[in-house]
Amino acid sequence: MLRGVPRLLVLVLCVGLLTPGAHTDDVPFDEAWHALGTRSAQELKQLAAGCHKAKLFAWRNEALEDLLIFEPDDVEARRRLKYRRSPDGAWVQGRYKAPRNLKPASQALTAARGAVRDRFADRARELMEEHASELTAARRDALLRLVVQIAPDREDVRSDLGEVRAEKGAWVLRESAASKARREALRRFAQEALREAPLPSEERPTRADNALRLGFSAIYDTPLARVLGTVEKGELLEATRRIHASRALFAEALPGKDAGLPQLSLYLLAGSSDRDAVLQNHPRSTEAYRAWAKRLQSSWLPKTKQVWIHAAEPAMRLEWCSRQAIGHQLRQRFGIRGFPGWAFEGFGLYLSHLVADQRRTFFVKRTKYGEKGARKDDLWARLREKGADWRAEARTLLASKQAPDLRLLLDKPLNAMNTEDMLASYALCAYLLEGRSQDVPALLLAIGKGKQKSIAALGKLGLDLDTLGIKLRRWLEETA
Repeated sequence: MLRGVPRLLVLVLCVGLLTPGAHTDDVPFDEAWHALGTRSAQELKQLAAGCHKAKLFAWRNEALEDLLIFEPDDVEARRRLKYRRSPDGAWVQGRYKAPRNLKPASQALTAARGAVRDRFADRARELMEEHASELTAARRDALLRLVVQIAPDREDVRSDLGEVRAEKGAWVLRESAASKARREALRRFAQEALREAPLPSEERPTRADNALRLGFSAIYDTPLARVLGTVEKGELLEATRRIHASRALFAEALPGKDAGLPQLSLYLLAGSSDRDAVLQNHPRSTEAYRAWAKRLQSSWLPKTKQVWIHAAEPAMRLEWCSRQAIGHQLRQRFGIRGFPGWAFEGFGLYLSHLVADQRRTFFVKRTKYGEKGARKDDLWARLREKGADWRAEARTLLASKQAPDLRLLLDKPLNAMNTEDMLASYALCAYLLEGRSQDVPALLLAIGKGKQKSIAALGKLGLDLDTLGIKLRRWLEETA
């Protein structure tokens, strides 16, 4: 017997030595976990009794609160914590004031208190490792969250959950801890790239330009793009800045080998008659293409590096410049085209917003009210409003029954996506760019030029679908 230590606490300290610690590979996980819970509950009861006897009432009630995790109907614990049964049978806590410890804690009792929690955490981690193949990511995450309720300061358990301590001491996802600084760095970089954009040279129209039968207000040439059109000259100049900034931001956000991109030609068209002239007179335009393209605000001319943009407002036309420049780089560098749609739309929306300061250009179709999964309120309209909070909308969407199924979303082509898919894609790409930026280039190469399925490529980052969904929803909450 340890001198000066109550017999009850000796049992708490030594129970780990008295209980066999053999592996339980031959015992079903649920049975082994139940046995661990039963043992831990008994230890917590012993700890609570020892604390009560030592007049450490705050510690006693902490142990009783932990006990309720394993035995939610323990009458003595409920009584101490001021719970009562409601008419429907549920436990309801009444007015409760946490008690204080009335005496200093002995060294032995302090050790016993830590030992109970550590033993549970150690054995829980062992069980989850031994039975890893039986546990889904969602269940493993739920079990680890239970463990941190008992042992909140165990760094190994927090690490298993992918957590680190934030500046103010709270435990958050590693991705959440990294996001604020990364988001601000990308925002600053975009602004600097806009300021540092070189002035273009002005050129005369070529024979091919004249064949379009348009009255060009100006033609500007840069190493990245040739910008011409029927809008005002100032807008064409601004378009060259946006294209330069979009190219520089893309390289900063998604670094990788740059073998040089072919120069783009962008036609910024003020009216529908100008668009019709391009569609009618361009040598690559066909009757089928013209019929399809008239429904659009922007499109690539077939088998060219030429893009036309026709929208009612200058701000929309300039945003399209960024979207198309970023889309060009996704295609050329990573092989991301219309598939997978989540990557093309999500990364395009995230990066172009940093340059254009708005998100009103989409490659996806609007969800109709009659479609399965459509929301009663008009999400499409809200997302297009000035100052729309896309992160808040994504948090609401992904916590609702209308949340897109990630397994289906990750395998959709661009032209099969709707509004909810677009918003979820934006949130996913924001999470990757801000929280796991070092992984994104390799991921894009794998799913683009490597032609791997998105699910398989994300799995190599340790992001199976269950884990990805859990982390994405939590990241949106923690980075609000």
